[in-house]
Amino acid sequence: MSADSDEEAGEPNGTPKNGDAPRPRPASSSPVLENVPPNKPLKFRLDKLERDHPSLAERGLTPETIAEFDIGFCGKGMMADRIAIPIHNPEGQVVAYAGRWPSCAAAAPPLFGTIPLDQSTV
Repeated sequence: MSADSDEEAGEPNGTPKNGDAPRPRPASSSPVLENVPPNKPLKFRLDKLERDHPSLAERGLTPETIAEFDIGFCGKGMMADRIAIPIHNPEGQVVAYAGRWPSCAAAAPPLFGTIPLDQSTV
């Protein structure tokens, strides 16, 4: 009998024996987003990233890794004061950037500001 058989879980219908935890059933295949177009390549590049910023070395990144993944510290713009990490599509084109707060020690300020909460609705 295979380890996947329902009979080993208890009854032939998959119900557990007394004291056995129920085994999870495999999920049906996840929905495929067939009609969703892929992200378009960006029309710009963050070319002026600081590759020698101290926070990159603090995270244990070597100069070779920084160059290979085109990672760097961004000094201005929407990604200001963040480590910018390009995200590529399967063709190797940049479709987005991820931003990380550079210091592990300090908390990151909000990138887009904060939205005041109405305490009565929380």
